[in-house]
Amino acid sequence: MARFVLSLHSAFDDKSAIGVFDSEQGLQYLQIEDLSRSLSQPQLRGLCCAEGRLYVTTPSSLRIYAIAPNTRPGQAWFRLEREVVLPEWVLDKRPDAGLQAVHYAAHRGRLLVACNALASIDEFDLAGDFLGRRHLWQIAPQHFQVPAQATGREGFGHIRGICENSAGELFLTVAFRNWSETGSVIGYDSGELLLDKLETPHSGLFLEERYFVLNVQGGSLLGLPLVMDGEALQIKASIQSIASRGLKINLRGLSGDSDGLYAGLFNFDKDEKKKVASQLVRFDPLSGQQDRLYLLPEIAGFRYPAPFYLSPFAGVDCHVAEDALVLVDATELQTCPVVPVEEQRVVAAESSVMTAPVVSEQKPAPVRKTPPLGRPVIDVVEASLSYRRGVRLHTWLRKRQDRDFRALKGVSLTLREGEVLGLVGRNGSGKSTMGMLLAGILQPDQGSIERHGRIQLLSLGIGFNNELSGRDNVFVNAALLGLSRREVLQHLDEIIKFSEIGEFIDEPIRTYSAGMRSRLAFAIATVIQPDVLILDEVLSTGDDSFRRKAEARMREMKGKAKCVVMVSHSANQIKKLCTRVVWLERGHLVLDGRPKQVMPEYEAFCQSPEKWLRRHPNIAARLQE
Repeated sequence: MARFVLSLHSAFDDKSAIGVFDSEQGLQYLQIEDLSRSLSQPQLRGLCCAEGRLYVTTPSSLRIYAIAPNTRPGQAWFRLEREVVLPEWVLDKRPDAGLQAVHYAAHRGRLLVACNALASIDEFDLAGDFLGRRHLWQIAPQHFQVPAQATGREGFGHIRGICENSAGELFLTVAFRNWSETGSVIGYDSGELLLDKLETPHSGLFLEERYFVLNVQGGSLLGLPLVMDGEALQIKASIQSIASRGLKINLRGLSGDSDGLYAGLFNFDKDEKKKVASQLVRFDPLSGQQDRLYLLPEIAGFRYPAPFYLSPFAGVDCHVAEDALVLVDATELQTCPVVPVEEQRVVAAESSVMTAPVVSEQKPAPVRKTPPLGRPVIDVVEASLSYRRGVRLHTWLRKRQDRDFRALKGVSLTLREGEVLGLVGRNGSGKSTMGMLLAGILQPDQGSIERHGRIQLLSLGIGFNNELSGRDNVFVNAALLGLSRREVLQHLDEIIKFSEIGEFIDEPIRTYSAGMRSRLAFAIATVIQPDVLILDEVLSTGDDSFRRKAEARMREMKGKAKCVVMVSHSANQIKKLCTRVVWLERGHLVLDGRPKQVMPEYEAFCQSPEKWLRRHPNIAARLQE
């Protein structure tokens, strides 16, 4: 049995999906992703699996998913952990950076990503940190010219495949080399041509002393010999019902082993009357015969999905009932942070050769390194929490028990070191409940929470004894965080100074204003610096001067890889301080992403909830649960 993960795109509905395919059961799982808001070409393209993660390219980014198949019905198997966007991938003169193939070279411990706008292979580690770049004119200087020396449209091509042979040598499948009508296979390390004069090549695979490659436009699979007396195979994909209608077949995406080769079958025709139902076709690599077809099902809102790439999905346990297709619509479920490497737009140097910056042959363009993913400090998985309402008298003097109030409903998120997370939502949405859940004050009825490190919740009216003085409350709160009396004495003067309490430090807390209580609580927690600090409307009180001090302290904590969670109604504070925002509504997680992604949607919702929900029917349906 062979299992693959594949990327698909519906040009009719402008959506992409990640699928899991089994050679015995066909398509097992489909996760639809709507990328139309963020990309000019909303497509998932190349993909590969490594070390429990799935790596997928879009035209201008590398997306990193955690793989957790079959955990709960309806839950996504692929959770977005990170989206890497290098500055050089954001070009003003092109609609996208032309990212396509991605390959994990295990023996090198590196991820290779093809960037066609720069005519380069960009290398990353598995966390998504950039390691280096090699342009085609550096890989094979005898076949590609340096941009500064090129004339006309010479010097480039489309890198559509990255693969390696049994010896671990890497090879690139390059279509339209030097903008000719044909393509080549080139050694990544040697720079030598392995094969040449290939028609519209795509993907690539070494097997049985042959190099197999697809002819996209010709709809055929080529098996080209690597030995002198080897036999070449050319297998034309064939479907009688399609041939009888005179329709053209295209092939794209190739994977497999000695038991069978698999490729995606579709056609480019945009006329729905001439469209071919998308399929996966299996070829016998020894006999050169097409021996099986797998029909990809038609799904409402995802018509004629065209396969892009296939990759082995080995070593991942997933069990699905026979003849069952698990469909997850993840278009509104952005439950993981999207972390760009750099947000600035980079204007490419003017050049008559595409839009790649002119660089020397020896020295690649400098790229600022991605900050590494922080260590997870809190991991919330499908957490739900209900409050039991009190017993009241019915009109007929009979007691009845009200329904439980579900404050949180299936919320999943992961907090990492260095994040400043903002929790937003209307009154009653579950923000404060989420804060107490993260802090460990409350425990979920369903789901799980894993906490790592020391966590402190600051909320007005919580944590202080009103009859004790401010000084005594400092010792009590610090002791709850695990500090000894000697450690508290070392920090006491700093706490009093930062809180601006002055001589009132020896007065009972009940005599403090809300702003004084907030300042003292904030000073205690931030001087001690727990691993996770949760602020529940703490910065909503106090004067502007202290708020500026508090904001500076939070930025300092972020720089030391501490995690801060802010529960706030202040949109300005969220936009200014937070690196990530989670929007809760009626106990559901609605959106999770960067402030500039989430806050405009949240503010539009607050202005007109009905109008916003009409534009987002999937979210509206979930909020009715």
